[in-house]
Amino acid sequence: MRSDIEQFQFGENFDVVVAIGLLTFFPRRVASVLMERIQYAVRPGGRAVVNVLVEGTTFMDMFDGDSYCLFAPDELEHAFAKWKIDLRRDNEALAPGGTQKRFSTVVAREDER
Repeated sequence: MRSDIEQFQFGENFDVVVAIGLLTFFPRRVASVLMERIQYAVRPGGRAVVNVLVEGTTFMDMFDGDSYCLFAPDELEHAFAKWKIDLRRDNEALAPGGTQKRFSTVVAREDER
């Protein structure tokens, strides 16, 4: 089965939507659209859990060509500025070949629409 991710729409709203590492694997334009759709798919009072790789990541073996984006370190916080952020965390991890992965994670609650 194949699908055009840019045409994907959630069919309903959810209490929790989780995107761990997913948005990084798309070009910036697509990642931005998907971020908006994730936010729209969360019911009022629900939560979004989003994790992305950020600038400064040097482990690039997992990417194919230029079909990816590294987020600015504070980009998730800005994307959820109108939400209640329950958790914001930045992490680093060693990766193969002496490289590094840098992550940003938010758990945010959508109180009102």
